[in-house]
Amino acid sequence: MRRLLLLLFMLVGTFSAEAQYNFDTLAVRQISDNITHYWIKEYSVPWNLNVLKIDLEDPDYLIETVKAEDLLFGYETTSSMAARNSYNDHYVVGAVNGDFYAGGGVPTNAQVIQGEILRGPIDREVLGFDIYNNPMIDIVNFSGELIAEETAVIHGVNRTRNADELVLYNDYYGTTTETNQFGSEALIRNITPWIVNDTLLAVVEKKNESSGDMAIEKGKAVLSGHGSSIAYINNLEVGDTVKLVLELRPGLDKLKELVGGRSKFVNNGENRGDWPERHPRTAAGFSADSSAFYLVVVDGRRFEISRGMTLTELADFMIEIGVYNAVNLDGGGSSTMVVADEVVNFPSDGSERPVANSITFINTLPKGELNSIQVMPQNFRLFRGESFSFDVSGWDENFYRSPIEKENVKFSISHNFGAVDSSGRFKA
Repeated sequence: MRRLLLLLFMLVGTFSAEAQYNFDTLAVRQISDNITHYWIKEYSVPWNLNVLKIDLEDPDYLIETVKAEDLLFGYETTSSMAARNSYNDHYVVGAVNGDFYAGGGVPTNAQVIQGEILRGPIDREVLGFDIYNNPMIDIVNFSGELIAEETAVIHGVNRTRNADELVLYNDYYGTTTETNQFGSEALIRNITPWIVNDTLLAVVEKKNESSGDMAIEKGKAVLSGHGSSIAYINNLEVGDTVKLVLELRPGLDKLKELVGGRSKFVNNGENRGDWPERHPRTAAGFSADSSAFYLVVVDGRRFEISRGMTLTELADFMIEIGVYNAVNLDGGGSSTMVVADEVVNFPSDGSERPVANSITFINTLPKGELNSIQVMPQNFRLFRGESFSFDVSGWDENFYRSPIEKENVKFSISHNFGAVDSSGRFKA
């Protein structure tokens, strides 16, 4: 315990004397080999924060974005997205809400899921990851090419097809392209994995000339051409292999996951906070060497618990814990953090708000048998006379939850600094 406390104070101590803020790490929980959850409090404002720190160099853990309802148009809570994406060898150990969104649950900015573009970018920052978990934050632009006998420009993805344009539609858009009859369309199936900022191969499975509203089969995509772009579709034959180059630049090669935000408010260690109101916040950032990734949720609009932060205050906090670059995600009532199947923060609406998308962290190791039990939280700060109910959970060797019979758990205290009852409620 002494070593653990030292590590905590290295991560989160107090700010400079000028700031006059004292941050106490109330609880810490190791939720996987290289992912740690911290619960942090500042009492004078007050502020309530939750932090997830992730080792990006561990190949057993993946970062994935999720779209609500797996559709461009759709709302869903962060905990629901996490739960339905947890299955054998793919357990969501942590998640936060993602981008701002417009009517219908459409993300404001770009999103990429496992190499597939759901939506093109706007003039705001995005957070992206390549196939090796390397992170990036930048403002990007879309460009695309269809390479067959001739090379054609792909003008966009999953949006209205305008005059003379070639647009790519995938099944995140819906069941059909919803285009009119003044064009031609081809159904394609990728034969190499979907990827951004690289070349992928696809085969033509079906073609409709002078026809629209083509069905988008699950896991496939449709190339839809109008006007001067019709010829590129008409020249294709069923069975042809084509190349697609879909780019979001400047961005990492082999870009696999991406979600939008607003404002790179920590830039190379510099505080660039530009949002002066205190609100609930969700933010993501990474260390100078890109080896450590941080997700932070600060609660707000619940004055007895937490008043929310300005972006300047949040930038100060994130720089202090080791963040070198950070992007602001959707906040307010959307701000949610899920850790090991539980919502750990206090959403300002009083309950989770359905949102457009989320960022998740995945454990890909196989499940095993019960290997250990963990008292949760592992560390907690209490003052004399205060009480807290501790819990226990069972885990296997790869940090998956494993069933445990609670009636077989007995609590005891090793030192005379309080009392604990049979349910795990401790009084200092």
